[in-house]
Amino acid sequence: MKQDNGLRRPLEVEGHNKRRYHSLAQSLVLRFLLLALLPLTLVSFKSYQQGYSSLRSATVDALEQVAEKNIGFIENWFDYRVMDIAVQAESASNIALLAGLSEGWKKSRKDLSAYVKSYDWAKRIDASHDNLITLMRQYDYISDILLIDDQGNILFSTAYESDLGTNLFKGPYSTTRFSSSVKASFTSGQTQFSDFERYAPSNNQVSGFITAPLLDEFSVKVGVVAIKLNTTRIYGFLRRGESIKLREYLVGEQGILRTPIDDQASVLLKKVDLSHGYKE
Repeated sequence: MKQDNGLRRPLEVEGHNKRRYHSLAQSLVLRFLLLALLPLTLVSFKSYQQGYSSLRSATVDALEQVAEKNIGFIENWFDYRVMDIAVQAESASNIALLAGLSEGWKKSRKDLSAYVKSYDWAKRIDASHDNLITLMRQYDYISDILLIDDQGNILFSTAYESDLGTNLFKGPYSTTRFSSSVKASFTSGQTQFSDFERYAPSNNQVSGFITAPLLDEFSVKVGVVAIKLNTTRIYGFLRRGESIKLREYLVGEQGILRTPIDDQASVLLKKVDLSHGYKE
């Protein structure tokens, strides 16, 4: 038995050394492999960063070019709308129509809401509002044209909505952006844009108004002419350049949506965090 033990011990030592040798060899191989992969990993990561940076830069440049193009187009479109309303503000027939309706209302001694439903009102507009009706039919960006006297009374509307016969300065719509725009136009003598709002007389649809003072032959401000814009046309400008990967929309100073992203229900109700994107 002692001899057997003597023989086993060298064999055990030899087996143990072999295992240590294989373990050391594996450890060295693994270390060399890691050392070899490290530069490759660093190069790959650096290449990824450069590729991402280049792609991001190209995407930002493309978006800026699209945005600048659309901004120029929209500004140009609004410039033409300002010229359109300037023609209407200087129209003798519009001034005569407003004066005639104001005179008829005073003579009737009726509330304005009743007068705009009267035969006298219908007779007066039937004789002289053809040019406004024609204008609305010719231009698809117009959804209504209104004539308002110097006291804020809406005496004429081509759309015959519920704001006809009301007072914008102290009536049910006195807190609207439309009311503020009319006041600003009459006070400053300048063309104004109301910004977009959900306007109750239009079934709370998103509406925007361009307003300009009506000046008589002596350049005296006698009232205001207003054009309500068809927002569908404006939305169409942005949809022209949209794709699956690109969505364009307008926001106000506070980040509130002015044009749809997914549907019109989000307009003026949802907010966009300009640093992170769209927010519910």
